[in-house]
Amino acid sequence: MRTATALVKEEERYGLDITALDRSGEPATGYVDFYRYGDQFVSSLPIDPATGTVPTQRLQPGTYSATAFLDVAGSQGPGSTGIALVGDPQVVVTDKDQSVVLDARDADELTLKTPKDSDVAYRRFQFFNDSGIGGLYATFGATYAVPVDVDSIYAEATGLVDSAEFDFAVRWRATEPALDVTARSSRPLAFDPVYQLGSSRLDGRVSLRTVAAGKGTSADYEDVDAKGRAVLVTRDDAVTAEEREAAAQAAGAALLIVVNDRPGPLVDFVTQEDLPVVSVRSTQGEKLVAAAAKGKVTLEGKAVEFPNYLYDISKSWPGEIPAELALAPTTRQLATVESRYNDTQERLAVDDRADCRDYQWPPCLSVRALQPTATDRTDYVSTYDGVTWYENVDHESTWEQRGVRQAYEPRSTTVRNWFAPVTAPRTGDGYWGPRHSGDWFAVNVPDSSGAAGITGGFPWGETPVTSRLFQGDTLVRESISHAVQTAVPVAEGPQTYRFEIDTDAAGDAHRYSTSTRTSWTFVADQADPVPSGEVGTPLPLLQLDYDVDTALDGTVRAGAEVPFAVVPYTVPGAERAGSVKAATLEVSYDGGSTWTAVKLRKDGDRWETRLRIPARGADLVSLRATARDDGGNTVTQKVVSAFGVKR
Repeated sequence: MRTATALVKEEERYGLDITALDRSGEPATGYVDFYRYGDQFVSSLPIDPATGTVPTQRLQPGTYSATAFLDVAGSQGPGSTGIALVGDPQVVVTDKDQSVVLDARDADELTLKTPKDSDVAYRRFQFFNDSGIGGLYATFGATYAVPVDVDSIYAEATGLVDSAEFDFAVRWRATEPALDVTARSSRPLAFDPVYQLGSSRLDGRVSLRTVAAGKGTSADYEDVDAKGRAVLVTRDDAVTAEEREAAAQAAGAALLIVVNDRPGPLVDFVTQEDLPVVSVRSTQGEKLVAAAAKGKVTLEGKAVEFPNYLYDISKSWPGEIPAELALAPTTRQLATVESRYNDTQERLAVDDRADCRDYQWPPCLSVRALQPTATDRTDYVSTYDGVTWYENVDHESTWEQRGVRQAYEPRSTTVRNWFAPVTAPRTGDGYWGPRHSGDWFAVNVPDSSGAAGITGGFPWGETPVTSRLFQGDTLVRESISHAVQTAVPVAEGPQTYRFEIDTDAAGDAHRYSTSTRTSWTFVADQADPVPSGEVGTPLPLLQLDYDVDTALDGTVRAGAEVPFAVVPYTVPGAERAGSVKAATLEVSYDGGSTWTAVKLRKDGDRWETRLRIPARGADLVSLRATARDDGGNTVTQKVVSAFGVKR
């Protein structure tokens, strides 16, 4: 009898042992994100819940990342939940076995304290590491958007990471408290309600007597007068959220308070749109139920459906995750952004402010929230190094406006006027700009832009838009969007081109800028060089901005003398842009039937005047403006119903 044997010599490899421990030092559960820099794929290594270990990794020499977001206990008492980022993003395997301990005991809690009272609405923490090996897949990072039912977030200090670049970052949004309410009995009772996901919200003064209705079934309301009152019910597996809410609605409750039947937070989706629903932890709820059973609990305070102020805080720690992660920015360290959501009636928009870093993908990570129009809000924004901000707003009518990516200075104040007059075609950072490369011309001017760098428009086909590109007086191409991209006839030397945009309102969704007509004459040479790293040479389309202070409904006072400015500017970096030499303005108070010239006074880059608004007979102001520079570039623009007049 013979037995065949074979030997395989293992290529050079070394062992890596990984152990994960929770906040108490016990074995953790979950997965380790394991990555070899230079590879395309990430491995998720399961942690053995009995030992906190993963199978020994036999590794070739190289650079690796071993990190995890572990489920751990939170800092808010029994049942509190937390997430801890632990691990080593730069494990260098050379010539020996190694071990890594992912120890949540060494993790520090990330906290935020704001100058004014606030509720946390959003949290995200993340890291990025450039291993320094070069080439494709040399970097690795992870981002964790924290669920609302997680109380605490932690990160383990790394010490200085020995890599080409490392960054740890956090993003917070904290808003004016939605329910600033006190529970009163014979003495104040602890009351920290949490709105359930998708719940409607109270707004205004709150004064509610509170009653208890058992587990919240219909039968539990038989002897309970719940009409117009706050109702306390205790969660039970036998009663669904839909049953609880339907019973409370049928009884006429003004607010449903669900007491968790176990330690920790309760966050669930509501099943209807009309009844406000909040939850409280069991430790608070049991005392509230006991007091309500004696008929002695009232809720007093105020509620806001939408916050009047908020804090957007984002900070990077380059080089390491430090041992101290508490943030407490002062008023002197923050910037103020006065956000005005102009409209002729209160509607809804989606407001978005994103924190931006070059290594992120996408570079700007959004936090979005519903925001009523015809209102304003005060935002306090962090000014830490390494972070810029980008904002945009989507109106319910499908009108989108985009801001600029920028950093803010401490103690600065910026007014951001969304959907404000004067709306007209205008370029800016929010959209790619007009450019050409040889005989290929791509001319793009967003058709519903605002002032101070705000650009915007409607989705393709939503509103009547026509744009045209001419070479000399010859039409090259026409489009039904705000952009034309086409080859033009080959020509040598500087040539004169013309770009036109006509816009008209689709229906009566918006009162202002119901019609615009804009024409740009500009000079370009197909031999103009393309700047390094760019896809084309910017075209010198002379732009018109306007500065007029209107109310939130877009009006000025009848009979008032209103400061007004025309602000011409050119596309940044345009090869053949000149200096602005002249600007003109005409106004009409009858929809453009008759026009009156207005004398302008130059002050820096502004051409200023004061408009004498008629005391009667005028409801809307229309504008017709021009500008020219010394490079042969001109613009003419007519805006019908640019802004309104209020008597």
